[in-house]
Amino acid sequence: WIYFSPNVDLDQRDSLVDILGFQTTPNLGKYLGFPLKHSRSRSYDFDFVLDRVKQKLSRWKANLISMAGRRVLIQASSSTILAYVMQNVYLLNKVLVGMDRVNRNFLWGSTKTKKKMHWVNWGKVTKPKDLGGLRLQTAKGRNIALLTKLNWRFHTETDALWVWVLKNKYCTKRRISSS
Repeated sequence: WIYFSPNVDLDQRDSLVDILGFQTTPNLGKYLGFPLKHSRSRSYDFDFVLDRVKQKLSRWKANLISMAGRRVLIQASSSTILAYVMQNVYLLNKVLVGMDRVNRNFLWGSTKTKKKMHWVNWGKVTKPKDLGGLRLQTAKGRNIALLTKLNWRFHTETDALWVWVLKNKYCTKRRISSS
C-alpha cells in the first residue's frame, strides 16, 4: 500500500502505482493505537482514547470502591492510556473535556443509567492534597505538561536524530517557538 498527499498530481500517482506495483490507500491506519494521519477535525480521530478509558474504568464497580481507590484507578487508567497520545499531539478541547467528564463520573459513581451528585467542584478535586484536593490532573493540564516536556527535549537534545530530522524538515525557514 502507498499513501499519496492530496497535492500529488493524479497522473503522477497512476504512473508511480504502475511502476511500483502498489495499491493506493486514503488512510495510513494506526500504530500502537495512534492514528498515523488524522483529519482536521481530530476529535473523531481520538475518540478511541475516551473509549479505552471508559472501557478500563467500566470493569470496576465504582460504588463498591472507596474514594481513595477510585482516585488511584483514575490515575492509573488515565496516565497509562493517555500518556502516549498526549505527548505527541495537542488534543482538541472536546476530547480533553470528555476525558475529564469520564473521570469525574467514575469518581462520583455516576453511570449512564444512574447519575450521582458531584459534591465537590472538579477544580477543587484537581488541586494538590495540601490545598484540600485529591491531586488528580485535568486532561488539558497533563496534555500541556507532556507537550512542554517534548518541546524542552527538542531544544536540549540537539544531537538526537529525531531532533535533526524535525529541524531539517520543519525549521529551515521558520523557528519553532521556544515557549
